[in-house]
Amino acid sequence: MDGVSAAATLVQLVQVAGQASLAIYRYAITVQKADNSRVQLLEEVQSFERLSSAVLTVAQMGTPSATSTSHTPVDFSCLMAPDGPLKISLKVMTELLGSLKTKGGGKMKRAEKLIWPFREKDITEMVSVLRRCKADINIFLSGESLKYVQQVGRVVDESEQRHARVEHIASKILREQEIQKQELANAAQTAEEGAVVAWLKPFDCTNKHDATRKLRQDKTCRWLFFEKVFLDWRYSASGNILWLDGKPGAGKSVIASAVIEEFEQHRADFVLAYFYCDFRQARTTSAAEVLRSLLAQFLRQSKSRWLSQFPGLVERKARGSDPPDDLDLLCICLLHASALHTRPLVVIDALDECADLQDILDVLLRLNDGRLRLFLTSRTEQIIKEMFVGLPSISLNEMIDSVEDDMQLHISKELGSRRKLKALEVGLKAEISDLLLKKADGMFRWVQCQLDAIDRCRSLAQIREVLRSLPKSLYETYERILVAIDDREFDKEIVQRSLLWLVTALRPLTISQVMEAVRIEPGQSTIDDDTGPMSEVDLIEACSSLEYLTHQQAVNTALRAFRISMPAAHRQMALLSITYILLDDVYFRFMPGYNALLQYCVELGFVHIRHVDHDDDGGLLQTLEMLAQQITEQPSKFHGIVYGFLAKPNDAVMCDWLINSPDIVLDIMFRYAPDWLVKSYLDRYPGVINGENVENPLKYAIQFRRFDLAKELLARGQDLFQPSTVVVGHGATKLEEFNPLIPAPGLSTWEAAECFRELFLSHMTTLPPYVFHGALSHPSCTGASVQRILQQFRTAALSIYQGYLSGERLSPEH
Repeated sequence: MDGVSAAATLVQLVQVAGQASLAIYRYAITVQKADNSRVQLLEEVQSFERLSSAVLTVAQMGTPSATSTSHTPVDFSCLMAPDGPLKISLKVMTELLGSLKTKGGGKMKRAEKLIWPFREKDITEMVSVLRRCKADINIFLSGESLKYVQQVGRVVDESEQRHARVEHIASKILREQEIQKQELANAAQTAEEGAVVAWLKPFDCTNKHDATRKLRQDKTCRWLFFEKVFLDWRYSASGNILWLDGKPGAGKSVIASAVIEEFEQHRADFVLAYFYCDFRQARTTSAAEVLRSLLAQFLRQSKSRWLSQFPGLVERKARGSDPPDDLDLLCICLLHASALHTRPLVVIDALDECADLQDILDVLLRLNDGRLRLFLTSRTEQIIKEMFVGLPSISLNEMIDSVEDDMQLHISKELGSRRKLKALEVGLKAEISDLLLKKADGMFRWVQCQLDAIDRCRSLAQIREVLRSLPKSLYETYERILVAIDDREFDKEIVQRSLLWLVTALRPLTISQVMEAVRIEPGQSTIDDDTGPMSEVDLIEACSSLEYLTHQQAVNTALRAFRISMPAAHRQMALLSITYILLDDVYFRFMPGYNALLQYCVELGFVHIRHVDHDDDGGLLQTLEMLAQQITEQPSKFHGIVYGFLAKPNDAVMCDWLINSPDIVLDIMFRYAPDWLVKSYLDRYPGVINGENVENPLKYAIQFRRFDLAKELLARGQDLFQPSTVVVGHGATKLEEFNPLIPAPGLSTWEAAECFRELFLSHMTTLPPYVFHGALSHPSCTGASVQRILQQFRTAALSIYQGYLSGERLSPEH
């Protein structure tokens, strides 16, 4: 047999062996822990491929070329015989490759990757045949001329290197796949962590911090960072509380912003979470809001995975429950979250403005565990002094020199930057500065008010009159400002209307929103644009004196001056918001981008009803009836308001109850109104109880967990089984079998569901099956709860429970 024929066979054999080797290797990568016999087969095939390459080299070297006739012919007859090692091994390799190949060009399908087509016996037989063939070929090679030995060795080495490179590349691909898999897992966990943080609904104080920071002059507040008490607190090995107190208007919030900025510049050393309490934003005065926001900040900044450390939060979110309000639970979570960081630090400003001050003080003392540093500012309240006795503190009342230095710098900057004031003579500026410093008593806000008053003067005589009659206190200053407003004939009404929106709004309003709001007249279907300020500049100038409204006492003073109580202010806000929604031309009253005031009225206007606590509804019920009538008569208008005018899609989803509720007045009453107002509504409209074509009010009492109102309805004779309406899609469909009891067992809290069940049971001898079904299927239902239900409802519950055991949703273990 000549070398040409042998070379062709060997080329085929090398190719088949290489393909078989790759196919087996791919299987090994997929399975990772392949059996030893399969690994042994892979090694034999790879070895045979290298050996075949060596024989091919011999055949090529022994074949005459065009340029050389001197060669030593090699006899391949013994290898190429039908029962020779080349033919036999080629047959084995071909069968092996055929079994491993798929229809897709040799790549294994996903479903086939874990299926090995050979039995252990087959593998052993193939390995044995290949080894015999290798032995015969090795004998053949050893009998050939020594001149080929070195060349064959080099070829074998090159083949070994080639295979080593292939294995290296395959290993690298495997590592990259593992890295990619880990990155995907990390991304999924990061997304879940972000979802939990968002679910906590933290209040973002960034805007408040930015606004407060702008009030601070350069180089002020720096003295604090060199005080021994502050240095000891900052650099001590353990954490502690540091309390900074001072009188109203002393600049505590500005100092807090300086502390936040200082530690933001040292994030490598500390992990910072901060919060500003502000009585003008109700959410920021809640202890639960403060703790949830701090918790979210620590979780968001964690570089480690933390989901497994907060199973309670994860489970609560998965159930669809609201974020926790329980202060004990939030305290524990906040301690765990702060432990994710080496040096955690918290800054809370205006602690005294918390509505539940005692509760948050208790929590803060529990947070003082030796790890967490807390910097807290507040007025010098007695309750805070008693709670923080023995803890490090800095009183601005004692930092007279440092505060005066800052104040002098502030006055100098103001006198040198305001257009009218910087034109004054140097001597008068010095007189103003000295007098303000002498009478300020450490109150920056007082100084600012006097500078504003001086800046409004039209003559030097007026300036000297202001300096001669400077008010003695901050609140005397407020009174003077309000008296001055009252004396301004054309500004008074605009300022009064602006004041209502500025101090009562449930979130900060923009100038454009206030510009629109002061034009609203209750009971009017259109707005007279001539009644409002001509421009934003006019509004700012008219209301410039209201900038001092930074403390609750100042707001109360302002409301009293205009003979407005806070409950009455909220009632008026609710009326104005609903009036705005009812406007004939509300479609056309756009702000830049979208109607921002309309969004406020739809999202928060009804929330003001919660704060109405007087027995006179002031026309509120009548206005709600008008709203219900207009929604019925103009559905396209309100569909456009909800789905067309709101800023974000999620806002529309949150407000679509306005157009989907079967009875909008009942919905608003039970969703927002205090108990006395709901009872007043029921007194005025007795037909609501068991009336024809009227919604069952129990549905709303259950939906919004108004347990006392549910009792009131039952006491007035409301039928438990009066059919109600369920919303399907974007419309309301009457379902005769629907009953308000249906959602009761599925309330998000087990305690609420149990209270309603017991209430209903007290008014009837049996309950419908779905009440038990919902109770037993509730996420919080435990074995003990099941036992209590069975004892409570006896035979009826037992029969339903047995039905569950026979194949319903409840398992026998449950």
